[in-house]
Amino acid sequence: MNTIELQGDISQEQYQMAVRVLKAINIKVKEDNPFTSVSSIVPELTEEDIKALEQSKKEDEQGLHIASSEVHKKALEICMK
Repeated sequence: MNTIELQGDISQEQYQMAVRVLKAINIKVKEDNPFTSVSSIVPELTEEDIKALEQSKKEDEQGLHIASSEVHKKALEICMK
C-alpha cells in the first residue's frame, strides 16, 4: 500500500476535493480525515450521537439528503396554510 501525505494546513474543502480527485481516477482512498473525528471536536457527544452523525454522513454520500433550502421552502408552505 502506498501513502500520500498532505503537507501543510489545508481546509476541509481542500481535503474533500483531493479525495474526490483521487477517487475519480480510480484510486482507493482510506479516509483518515481529521475533519471527521467528531468525538475529538465535541467530546461531550454520546455514542448514540456519534452513530447518528455517521449514519447521516453515509446517507449524504449516497445522495439521500435534502437541501436545507428545500426543507425551508416546505416549512414555509406548511406555515402559510
